[in-house]
Amino acid sequence: MKIRFGDLKFKNGKTIASYAPRCIKGDCVDCSIKDKDECYLLPDWQYDNTDNNLLNYEVEIPEAHKFTKVYICSPYRGDTKKNAAAAIEYCRYAIDKGVIPIAPHIYLTQFLNDDIPEQRELGLQIGLEALADCSEVWVFGDYISEGMKQEIVTALEAGQKVVIKHIPAAE
Repeated sequence: MKIRFGDLKFKNGKTIASYAPRCIKGDCVDCSIKDKDECYLLPDWQYDNTDNNLLNYEVEIPEAHKFTKVYICSPYRGDTKKNAAAAIEYCRYAIDKGVIPIAPHIYLTQFLNDDIPEQRELGLQIGLEALADCSEVWVFGDYISEGMKQEIVTALEAGQKVVIKHIPAAE
C-alpha cells in the first residue's frame, strides 16, 4: 500500500504536512504536539520551503507480517556465563526459524542480580509475564533447572505448546 508522506498522522490527529516544515528545520521548541517525549525525525531529505516535494513523497507501507513469539526456556544458574552464551545461540536458532525469541534470562540478568532472592523472584515473575504473551515455549539445554520447571508448568497450565529442542550449544 502506498501513502503520501504528508498525510501520515501524529497521535493528536494532525498530519505531518501541518508540522513538517518546522520539524524538518528542528524548530520543535514551541511545537503544539502534546507529547514532548516524541518527535518525528526524518531521514536525510532536504526540505525546500518553496517546494512541497517531501510532503508529496509516497511511502510504501508493507503488509503487516505477524511474527510468532516463542519463549526460550533454558538454564541460567550454575555456569551463568556459559548458559547465557548458550541462550543467545538458542535465540539465533529461533530467529533462523522465523520467530521472535523471548529470553528474559538473557537481558533481565543485566540489571537484576540473580543471587539476590528478591531480584531473582522479580526476574522470574517478569519472565512468566512475558511467557504469557508467547504462543510456544521452546525448551533447550542439558537439564531442567528449577526456574525452567516453573516456566514449563506455567505454560502447560495455560495450554501453551511446549517443545523440547535438541540443539546443542557451541562450547
